[in-house]
Amino acid sequence: MQMKKQGNPRIRYLLLDVHGVLTKPGRTKRFLPYMEKRYGMDHDRHNALLYRYLDELESGAKKQSEYLRVINNAFGTSISVGEYYRLFGLSVKLNEHFIRKLSRMSIRICIVSDDAPPLSVSLGKALDRRFKSYRKFYSYQYGYCKTDGLLKDVLKELDAKPEECLFVDDRKKNIDVAKKMGMNVILFKTNKELFAEFRRYGIF
Repeated sequence: MQMKKQGNPRIRYLLLDVHGVLTKPGRTKRFLPYMEKRYGMDHDRHNALLYRYLDELESGAKKQSEYLRVINNAFGTSISVGEYYRLFGLSVKLNEHFIRKLSRMSIRICIVSDDAPPLSVSLGKALDRRFKSYRKFYSYQYGYCKTDGLLKDVLKELDAKPEECLFVDDRKKNIDVAKKMGMNVILFKTNKELFAEFRRYGIF
């Protein structure tokens, strides 16, 4: 049986974003053209509406049903919340190489995500079965995103010091907040760079 490597004793928790880290980037670039082709939704207008409401959807301030009402009114469609996010979920591609590597790590893994509820559920089904065992912190459960205080609540609930955490995200604004709090951080770009950083931190 393969032995797990011993981690850096100073870092107790690996905090992972989902989209752009555990999944490959480009979900919106795949989703919007598909919706334009299938339902006739203008790509640019759909993109503008999605990003106009994104922060409110992720924090739970706006319900998905309210957002879909806007979408359906804008394009004359009648898509349900479930169907919209099911199709959105199909545009997600897993970062399978990284997901497989996680099983070799002895560090405690937590998910810290700004994903809206329906997308979080669909991703939970698609990701590796070990995903179920990871502790999860979703912005919609707290009412605010990573940049607005979610990371502070994560530390509090884990009873962890900032320097005991390694935070990985693909958005610089989230990385900047975590770094200012005193966390160890990695701005995700590629698996190769990520794995090199893990080795530098002694957790891989």
